[in-house]
Formats: sequence, C-alpha cells, structure tokens
Amino acid sequence: MGKDILSAYQIADFILRDMWRLQPKDVSRRLLERGVAKKDISLAFKFALPIAFLDEQIFGSGNGAKMTFALRPVNFFTGYAHLSDGQEESYYVFVNGLYRQLRQERKYRRIFLLDKEGNRVCNEYKQEPRPSLASILLTTAVHEVRHRLQNKEKIDMFSPADAYRLDNPYIKSFIRYRMILFMEKAVVWRKQKKQADYIESETSPKEFDAGLIEHIASSELYRGGMTIERLIRITRLQPHN
Repeated sequence: MGKDILSAYQIADFILRDMWRLQPKDVSRRLLERGVAKKDISLAFKFALPIAFLDEQIFGSGNGAKMTFALRPVNFFTGYAHLSDGQEESYYVFVNGLYRQLRQERKYRRIFLLDKEGNRVCNEYKQEPRPSLASILLTTAVHEVRHRLQNKEKIDMFSPADAYRLDNPYIKSFIRYRMILFMEKAVVWRKQKKQADYIESETSPKEFDAGLIEHIASSELYRGGMTIERLIRITRLQPHN
C-alpha cells in the first residue's frame, strides 16, 4: 500500500535525493543571470519536480521527457510539447512572473466537489474550497503527464459526448462541468480578442481531456487519503476502464 501524499514537498524531497537531471544549482544560476527573480525560480522547481516524479512513475526511469524552463510571458504555469514525429518531447515551466501569476490564480481557483453519485457538494461557486499550493502543484503534474500519455500511448480521451454515453454519474458530472468551463472560457477569450488559434488550442479535445483529469485529481486530493498508486490510476483514467 502506498503512503498518503501529505504534500508535494514529499515528492520534491524524494527526487532531490538523486538530484534528478535538472542540475538545480546550474539552472538557477543561469536563470538569475537572465534576470529571473529568486522566488520565481524557487516556485518553478516546485512545479517541475512533481511533474518529473509522476512522469517517472508512469513511464519508468530513463524514459522521461526533458524539462525546459522557458523565459517568455504566457498565461500558463507549465506545458508539454512534442514534434510531429513524437521523438522530441519536453515539459515546460514558464518561469518569469510565475510567483505573481500563481497569486492571481489562487484568488479565483476553486475545487469542484461531487459526491459519489455525481451530485454537487457546494451550492455556490464561492462556497467551494480553494486548493492548497500542494494541490495545485500535483494536479498540474497530472495535467501535463496526461498530455504525454495522449501522445505516447494514444490513450482513449474523454470528450463531451461521454456525458451522455457513460454510466458513471460521478465522471459524467465532471464532464458536464468541464463543458461549461470550456464555453465560458471561449466567450471570455473572444471578448478579450484572443487570437483564434489560441482559443482553438486551449479548447482542443486534448485540453478538454487533460483538464477533466486535473479536476478529478483536485477533488480526490481534497478528500484525503491519496496515494501514489491512486494518483497514477487517475492520470491514466480512460472512459471505459
């Protein structure tokens, strides 16, 4: 039986025993030379380490994608990308302004809670709990590693249609919630005059699937008793398993 995940820092400590392949001191020095704030660098490693840990648990030692600390202003904490042939892969942590962006995110992010019958636990958005830093770090890792599973293993992804053809009321409610979020985001982005390719990318089938898995992981983490094995099962979840 796996140990309960008490915080993301357990995972960070586990990886740092081997120093993984990030070479933290060298990377930190180079980022400082580029003018990145120390608090952004520290937070970037906190995002990177759970991704690296979960990736290794799923794909095995020596099969990890590289980790890139990117210096460009984007509205994301992290990312995953690969070439069309699938040979070159990388996880990304977008470093500059990361600390400030996380503070802004935590002002409005909530955990969507359901009971096992798929009924909403909280009646209003403002009643829903805020995620801890550990929860954000771990669920971000789930999201990005899910993208790698989509690419490497061609897993069956969840889609809006599953809200009508699955029997599991718990999963179906999460799918419906994700559908509402997608529509709301698209409306906001159009009002903000975001480019069409940006909106298309962020509302793609892969993002729908990865975001859904992230929401489920966030809710399950909040309930407590999470184990490494259970987190892996959530990250690998498919419509018919």
